[in-house]
Order: sequence, then structure tokens, then C-alpha cells
Amino acid sequence: MSTFSPSSVRVTRTQEIYAPADSVFNQFNTIKNWKNWSYWERADSGMVSNYKGPDSGVGAVHQWQSEEMGNGSITIIESTRPTSIKYELVLEGMSPSIGSVSLMGRGNDLVVTMELQMALPFMFRPFGLLADRMIGPDFEDSLTGLKKICDTNQP
Repeated sequence: MSTFSPSSVRVTRTQEIYAPADSVFNQFNTIKNWKNWSYWERADSGMVSNYKGPDSGVGAVHQWQSEEMGNGSITIIESTRPTSIKYELVLEGMSPSIGSVSLMGRGNDLVVTMELQMALPFMFRPFGLLADRMIGPDFEDSLTGLKKICDTNQP
């Protein structure tokens, strides 16, 4: 099965948000803010977090230990105000993956996109067939959380 499975996978989700670009950008560019909207931050109340480097932008690091989610880290590796960040996701026992959060739009009409690109070692390639169904809902939940915090057009 591994022979015919993809060697990499990309998972992408988008969310419309009505808010100033700077306020949305600051939520995903400031690594400590992820606890307010990211699914993974809320999935394990027993997660132990450690932050290193600057609070935001390139070099900001969140390391965690979690019985539920596994151990890992996110490091912001690119930051382009006010439109996007790229980050390296390292999960214990896996190769590093590259993710991004970006926004497009004019004025307060924004579309926020979360994306993760993962290279899959030979033995993990069958996972590529399920990755969108496994990670996609987590992205959707995270984007909904981001919308709740930032959207100025909510009741």
C-alpha cells in the first residue's frame, strides 16, 4: 500500500473573517495568542507549554508536552506583515512539516487560509490518504476560533 500512496500531502482550509488585517495577523503572528483560537491548544487542558524567543514573528517558538496530542513544537520561520506567516511544525517521531497562515482581501473583508505540507516517509505514506480528513476538521475548528476572536461583524 505504501508504494502507491503519496510521498507528501497538503491540507488547506479557509475562513472568511470581517476584521482589520492587522488584528487578524497579530493573532497568528504572536505565538502565545494561538492558545485563544487554535484547536490543538484547546484539545488537551493538561498540555505543558514553553515559549522561547520573541513573542511574535520570526524565531517565536512554542514547545509542548501532551499526553493527548504528543510532544512537539512550532517555530515561526517567516513573517510578512500583515499577510502571512510560515512555521515549522515538529511532532515527536515525525519529519518536520511546513505550515502557513495567510490572509487576503481588501479593507475588512478577509479570507484566512491555513495550510500544512507534510513529507511522508515510506512507512507513513498510507496516512497521506487520510490526512485531509484527519487534519482538515482541526483547521476548520481553529479558523472558527480565530473568527470568533477577530470578526467585528458577529452578533
